[in-house]
Amino acid sequence: MEHASDVEPHLDSGSQRLISSVVQMSGASTPGLYHWLLALLSQHSDLTEALTPYLRAQSLALELQGKLGQGRTGALVSVPVMEHRAYRQALAEGRAVATVQDIAAAILTSAGYQLQALPQYETNHPDTTGIETLKRLGRCLTTEAHEQRLTPIVGRTEELQLAMETLCRQTKRNPVFIGPAGCGKTAIVEGLAQRIASGACPAALRTAQVWAIDPTAIMAVAHHQSDFHKLVQQLIAEASRPDVILFIDEVHQLIGMGGAAGQSDLSSLLKPALARGELACIAATTDEEYRKFIEPDAALERRFQPIRVQALTAAQTLPVLVERCTLICRGTSTRVEPHVIQHLLDLADNHMRNRQFPDKAIDLLEQSIAHVLALNRTEVTDRDVVEVLQRMVGMPLGLEAGLDSLRLTLQSENILTHDAISSLMHRLKISLSGLDMRPERPNATLLLTGECAHRASRLAEVIAENLFGAADRVVTLDFGRMVEPQDVTLLLGAPPGYVGYSEGLTIHRLSQMPWCVLYCQNIDVCHYTVRDVVLRGIKSGFLTDARGKKLYLSDTVLLFTAESIGDEPQPIGLLGRTADKEKNGPRQVIASVLGDDFAAQMDDVFAHVPQLEVETNTGAIERMLQNVSQRCTMHGITLTWDHSFISWIVDKQRVAAQQRDWERAVEESLAEILSPYIDATDDCCITITCRDGEPIAMRQS
Repeated sequence: MEHASDVEPHLDSGSQRLISSVVQMSGASTPGLYHWLLALLSQHSDLTEALTPYLRAQSLALELQGKLGQGRTGALVSVPVMEHRAYRQALAEGRAVATVQDIAAAILTSAGYQLQALPQYETNHPDTTGIETLKRLGRCLTTEAHEQRLTPIVGRTEELQLAMETLCRQTKRNPVFIGPAGCGKTAIVEGLAQRIASGACPAALRTAQVWAIDPTAIMAVAHHQSDFHKLVQQLIAEASRPDVILFIDEVHQLIGMGGAAGQSDLSSLLKPALARGELACIAATTDEEYRKFIEPDAALERRFQPIRVQALTAAQTLPVLVERCTLICRGTSTRVEPHVIQHLLDLADNHMRNRQFPDKAIDLLEQSIAHVLALNRTEVTDRDVVEVLQRMVGMPLGLEAGLDSLRLTLQSENILTHDAISSLMHRLKISLSGLDMRPERPNATLLLTGECAHRASRLAEVIAENLFGAADRVVTLDFGRMVEPQDVTLLLGAPPGYVGYSEGLTIHRLSQMPWCVLYCQNIDVCHYTVRDVVLRGIKSGFLTDARGKKLYLSDTVLLFTAESIGDEPQPIGLLGRTADKEKNGPRQVIASVLGDDFAAQMDDVFAHVPQLEVETNTGAIERMLQNVSQRCTMHGITLTWDHSFISWIVDKQRVAAQQRDWERAVEESLAEILSPYIDATDDCCITITCRDGEPIAMRQS
């Protein structure tokens, strides 16, 4: 049996990362050969295929996953033994440090694969003499790849291949990555730099340097127009070297930078060099910005070769997440178990729909690890991930507690009737538990009519506070302004080329706050064209703005008001949909104003407000007094009361009354006895009580 050498091998950071991921995958100090191979394929599939020309990484990875799933691990090879084999490979080539290529060769030869030698390439840093402007304005990604300072890329083989093919062209060798924010466009460019650094690239690119340039740095350095033009010309001259490739992220920023758009701006200065093929440039931008800024400039658009980058799926993101977790945890004592990573991935997939993989999963992972470190703990648990996600997006945490709190608040404030509260609780429990038949729809769609519509604002705040953690998680839209067909632009924005196209919209708050109450006022007033757009959004679970961006409704509670419908409708939720109610026409009344289809999409319709009964109004009076007490604090008055005062108000009112009647009773009772203290120059403590059947104010010493 082979033993490790007594001399401790020297491994670079890339090799150490690979070994750590193998140990984490296997969960043992002596991994099986299939673990070694699968980890290598997950992180360095391109290098593997370059070393073994007849190996197909994707099909082999699937085969290995199947074998490991059956409990087959292959021959056991300990970490010290594999390190020794990699180190021996490096020594044979006269190097004292084993690289990723050495550990890859050791794994493949251990598995019986025949290797082919990669063409020789320079392992020292690229030559950076004579490019002072590039150094001043950017950073060399190839140098960072040599120094193992870039995060290894997982997957994206097709996009990398297309980029390298484009860079090998004689003209128009300028790939532009186009895809949604967070899909990994910049990571692909960093992966290209790593392939160049490792030699796993076409011969024409082996000496290339990839320089990432920040366009805003040019404006920061150039203080005058003449300085700007001179600086750009110097940049073009240095970037025209055959071994330099520029990378410009957010390439749409070039339009209008430093001069008039299309005439003397940065994009216009770069066009001639791009057209002649003197300059190789990789660019990246989102679909929206590409359509808005690049496509209208036909001359600039022709200079680039588009490469579409799709967001990763959850399954494709898993190895990315494992690799990132290994990198983060290596420098700390933190642990993240595989089942926690999978749970984190599922949560990001289900509850962060407005963002893209892999960015949203990586963001949640890093925030969860930071959360644990801040608490001086060493292991990330499922509960930590849920808590962090709740803070990030407002997702309900503790469903039963939230619903109980919501029920108690609705009852104490007498916002809805008892039947309405029960119907609403039933609907929310179904949807928030994941038991609804159409999970893409909003968690609840509520319509408040007649008198009940006046309480919609408070209802929205109460739902937001108890379910989503804050009363300000309410997005308010007034459909009373949208009375013409073209007013749909007030909801979704204007088409490209029209006035207001680039303006922000209220509905865009859903992108940053997906778990919220979408409070839609006066839905009965708007034009039916606008209402049809909303109806399609309810059915599909999202609205699409004028830029093509999806705004998801699936995590919201939709709250509509329609005062003109009146008090006839009763709740039509699960608890209220009886045959008699259908026959008597609650749906017909709603449909006559809003249409049959819209009425059918409402989970509940509430019209009546509760009557405050004399024997059950103590909680409501307490709440009113607390509001008065808060306002008194601004006048330096600390206000308290005893039960005798509450009983006096109840006895004075005697009969059932509306909410405003009770508010008026409290106001009139306190106004006369508190007025002498409002303008007092010193602070005081006042207790309201009753003596001889009348309320009095007692000042405490």
